Amino acid sequence: MKVFCLTVSLLLLTFSSATSLLAQEGRAAYVQFWEKTERIFADPETSPLDDKDRARFDSIPRYPYNPDFRYAAQWEPTEGAKPQSVETTTEARRRMQKVGVLKFTADTTKLELPVYIDLTLARMKVADPTYFLPFTDLTNGGDTYGGGRYIDIEASALDGSETFIDFNLAYNPYCVYNPKYSCPIPPAANHLPIRIEAGARVER
Repeated sequence: MKVFCLTVSLLLLTFSSATSLLAQEGRAAYVQFWEKTERIFADPETSPLDDKDRARFDSIPRYPYNPDFRYAAQWEPTEGAKPQSVETTTEARRRMQKVGVLKFTADTTKLELPVYIDLTLARMKVADPTYFLPFTDLTNGGDTYGGGRYIDIEASALDGSETFIDFNLAYNPYCVYNPKYSCPIPPAANHLPIRIEAGARVER
């Protein structure tokens, strides 16, 4: 019995250490992502803000880092999906192509989110293309922007079947900050019937 208890204790300690490491990695990514994003917003050469708003810009409202919203996910690539025309916040439309689905479990709820590639950006030859993960959830219209939020995922992060979805890195479309931007509206398939209390918020 003592050997069994010791073994269980060691396993729990190992699991706890691994979980702590993953949380630390997630927190580091959170800090790095938002520091970089705020530098972009503060720079007149790259900021989506107009001059007046940029002059008083301080930080982007967001939830504190929460490791509970960094989910282990299964990546299932999609082959040969037909391009689709996605609505935006203006009259323009964007051509997207589904490249796969991320499946994960939140508490006991099994969920999935389609992932896309912007076909306009796809024509630009880059070594590691970025995939587009738009989503809506039950915080929209309250704590977060009513039109949903986005996550960018590097294609190299989806080389294997197992990966993570980190909603702490969910950002607002630029049209939240400046109406001159035309922002894709998340398709109905990308709605989550839960509250994602992580990532960017809106000022209230």
